[in-house]
Amino acid sequence: MSEAQRYFKQGLDLYNKNHDREAIEAFLQAIRINPDYAEAYFRLGLAYAVVDQKEEAKEAHRKAIEAYKKFVRSNPNDAAAHFNMGEAYSRLSQYDEAVKAYKQALRLQPDDSDMYYELGVAHIKLAQYQEAVAALEKASEIDADNHRASDELEKARQGLKRREAILKQQEEALRRQEEEALQQQNSNLASTSPSPAASPSPLMSPKPSATPIRQAP
Repeated sequence: MSEAQRYFKQGLDLYNKNHDREAIEAFLQAIRINPDYAEAYFRLGLAYAVVDQKEEAKEAHRKAIEAYKKFVRSNPNDAAAHFNMGEAYSRLSQYDEAVKAYKQALRLQPDDSDMYYELGVAHIKLAQYQEAVAALEKASEIDADNHRASDELEKARQGLKRREAILKQQEEALRRQEEEALQQQNSNLASTSPSPAASPSPLMSPKPSATPIRQAP
């Protein structure tokens, strides 16, 4: 175990015992020794978040993402690295990128309930409820005791119902608008049609000339 790894392990132990500020110092020491230590940046971000140092947490997660990108270029089959990169993206509310990272992790480790759970949660954040339902159903199928997945699955199904109801309302409103526009068009055509020219009544005699007709001498 390298010196950086020893500090990292120390940080994990402190973090798990809720000694968050001491954990931060240990993670920072690991990073000083190894500036490319992706997981140390990631755990540092989690520890900063616990002590409500939000900006420091964001910066640590941004650096974690950069370090993970560098790591997976030479270790493309490391599922945990792709997953943790997705977690870092989620902490930054970059859910589109998180989904990509989670999916890559699942290609490498397709039987992981927790990965499907996190993928489902990211889809919910993006209001992609159909995709969320599929991911969370898979999480529950792999691990029936994954109660977090069951809870989020219910949220996803409710979201999907709301989305379908909204789409139905929008379709109905569009249909009414089209009908009203057609009625207005027909009304406009009727009002602008020319009236037929009036013809003299056949029962009326022609008006006599005002000039008397002269008789021949």
